[in-house]
Amino acid sequence: MRIIIAGSEKFDNYELLKSKMDTMTKNLTKVVVISSAAKGATKLGQRWAFERMHLYVIHHPDKGKYGTKAGKKVNDWLVGDADSIVVFGGEQEESVKDLLMKAINKGLKTRRVEV
Repeated sequence: MRIIIAGSEKFDNYELLKSKMDTMTKNLTKVVVISSAAKGATKLGQRWAFERMHLYVIHHPDKGKYGTKAGKKVNDWLVGDADSIVVFGGEQEESVKDLLMKAINKGLKTRRVEV
């Protein structure tokens, strides 16, 4: 399963993320974390993938090419590269809202974790 781990850039509860992700993926044989260069939940998702020895892919924004639309372009790439998303808070943040709506519109399996 190819999973986007996203959420608030202020999210810093690694123990909660680790517990939720371990539970959600316990019956999966292959997990790939699809990620961006954002802070918070995204960065902790990369840490979780590394510690669990899962592959992870990081899509970096190209601000030189896309300017102010670079973040939304990365969200397009994330959604195009995944089949599910787990969001740890931050649904009021513009970038998270955009990513979540794109994921829902594409039909990705979506889980929201209250933080």
